[in-house]
Amino acid sequence: MATFGKRVQPKHRATPGDRRRTTAPAPQPGSHAAPASAETVAPQPLSPPAPAQPAPELETQPSAELPAAPVSVSEPEPPANDTGTLRVLVVDDNEDVRGLLRIAFARADIDLVGAAGDSREALAMARHDRPGIILLDVNLPEVAGLDLLPQLREECPQAKVVMFSAQCSSHVTETAMQRGAVGFVEKGVSMKSVVAHLHEVARAPESRVVEPFPLKVYP
Repeated sequence: MATFGKRVQPKHRATPGDRRRTTAPAPQPGSHAAPASAETVAPQPLSPPAPAQPAPELETQPSAELPAAPVSVSEPEPPANDTGTLRVLVVDDNEDVRGLLRIAFARADIDLVGAAGDSREALAMARHDRPGIILLDVNLPEVAGLDLLPQLREECPQAKVVMFSAQCSSHVTETAMQRGAVGFVEKGVSMKSVVAHLHEVARAPESRVVEPFPLKVYP
């Protein structure tokens, strides 16, 4: 029943602030929000690279052993004083004597490596030609044969020195032997005797001396 004189309060209405919000909350500063309609996909972790595989070793066949090449060994030169061909250096200031000896040696198959007329030529030829026997005159210009003898022995130690002179006194022969001579030939004998004496000297041992002609070997 209606009453008059009283004011009827209308029903309580919800204010806008009381209404339940249906919209999504605003993103906070510093945060990144994905769109509502997009599906968020979690990033997949990167797999580490596979370790490098070592290169396969090639199978090699063992090489066949080759036979060693033969090593050539040079044969030592025969001694200059061998019983074969003699290599003789003549030292004499007389040109005629050098000519006669050259003819005699050619007939006897003796190799005349040089013919010197003084001490300088003798030393130069001895160093260069390396003779087996040196036939040395006692009387030489500038340097006497007995004084040249030790120098020749020093420069050419493998050579046997034979003195060649008309002076065959005991003093000269003994001095020559003391200074290194191994033989003595007197001038005036035949060329055949000279050749025979040189062969005898070549055959004699190093420790022995051949006396002046006629030939006689003694310790």
